[in-house]
Amino acid sequence: MDLDGSNQTQTEFEGSFSEGQRITINKGDIYVGGYFQNGSCFWKNGFKTNLTINADSMSWGIEVDQDNNLFSVGYYMKSHSLIPSYWKNGLRKNLSKPKHGDGEAKDIQSVNNRKFIGGTTSAPHDLYVVKPMIAKKGLHYKLINLKSLENKIISQVVVLIIIVIAIILSKCVITSS
Repeated sequence: MDLDGSNQTQTEFEGSFSEGQRITINKGDIYVGGYFQNGSCFWKNGFKTNLTINADSMSWGIEVDQDNNLFSVGYYMKSHSLIPSYWKNGLRKNLSKPKHGDGEAKDIQSVNNRKFIGGTTSAPHDLYVVKPMIAKKGLHYKLINLKSLENKIISQVVVLIIIVIAIILSKCVITSS
């Protein structure tokens, strides 16, 4: 694509009603996390790999770490609840969420092979009170307690800010005098 937006190339992803959410490039390979009509998936150089099928599920973020492990983050639905999760090389692991509540992992960053997952959680029966969270080693940490984030765009911005803070903190060295 040229800088003015002309000469664009569009590629149709494999899978009915497919949509890509995030992209990462590693060693010349292009990875796109997303979903299709029947579940969550990712595409590597245009070829689809299913993550969760026959369930409401989405892959929002994708990252390849320095050991060449592929991480995808998102959610899947179980018993009418959104379960925040990540897939490492295609194997799903659940992240924690409030009891009877919902959660979605939205993005992942790998810094010095430490993984930081940003996302949101919500209390039971209140999808409009969304709380940003960050997960480390599978546990969620509420960094900010907002009374109401009805605008999903604001929620996404907060999640990105949390990830940036986590990256900065991971690079800090704490010493005592």
